[in-house]
Amino acid sequence: VVEKGYKLVMPNAFTPNNDGINDSFAPVFQGLNNVTLDIYDTWGGIIYTETGVNIHGWRGKIKDLDAENGNYYFRITAKTFYNHTITEKGSLTLIK
Repeated sequence: VVEKGYKLVMPNAFTPNNDGINDSFAPVFQGLNNVTLDIYDTWGGIIYTETGVNIHGWRGKIKDLDAENGNYYFRITAKTFYNHTITEKGSLTLIK
């Protein structure tokens, strides 16, 4: 079996209501290093960024205030085991 050398799953919605289920928007991955998660608002302004090996995720806050329901966009950039840079982009929905 020949594979990509990594696995990456991105959710498409989350509910930051502190019930312990889907409270943050974060990737689930294996075989990736130097991961950077960027979250953008509808107008393309960056509202959240996080870099590291363990990504905790966006908890639905913009400048310490609760973000509005709606659509946002993400970009994740990382290095694979083979030192290739991968970039995934997509949309997500914040549901209150």
